Amino acid sequence: MVASKNELFSSFQVVNLNRFTGVNLNRRTGGSLNRFVVVNFTGFCNYVPSSDDFWNNYGFENVNGEKKTFKIDINSAIEVAKQHGLIVTDSSNISEFLTWENFKKQTFYNGQFRYYITDLTSKTEYKSGQDRQGIIYRYDVYSFNPWTGEFVEKKKMKSRHEWDKASGHSTGLMPDND
Repeated sequence: MVASKNELFSSFQVVNLNRFTGVNLNRRTGGSLNRFVVVNFTGFCNYVPSSDDFWNNYGFENVNGEKKTFKIDINSAIEVAKQHGLIVTDSSNISEFLTWENFKKQTFYNGQFRYYITDLTSKTEYKSGQDRQGIIYRYDVYSFNPWTGEFVEKKKMKSRHEWDKASGHSTGLMPDND
């Protein structure tokens, strides 16, 4: 699919980057997350994700409506999450972040942004072999549509941090089906 930058990015700030044009999807600065999209000289974006893309953590979302801005903040999201089971105490370990959920399809519109409120519910330390060790972090995740601010779902997710003398790795959030 070929889309004009005017069709896709009419409400976003366009920045000239010499030979290419970058589109800043977040006008705020000072530590906030900025997302850029590159279009060619003619102003068209010919994007289709490749079939061998392991991470595939980028793409386009088909957003309806005239005004394409996020309508969510941590305070309002926490209040809604409380209505769906979140219990906030002095010892709560609550975080928030914007993430890209990929549909894993080779289409132009191949995913969606989601705003997560995460509540750390447990940490499990483990050893594997003589030197390998790690921690599994488990979370209750409250997912929101950032474009509308609407609550989408509550789900169980986990992340893992593992290491030994020579190497280590950490994962992002993944479904907790255990």
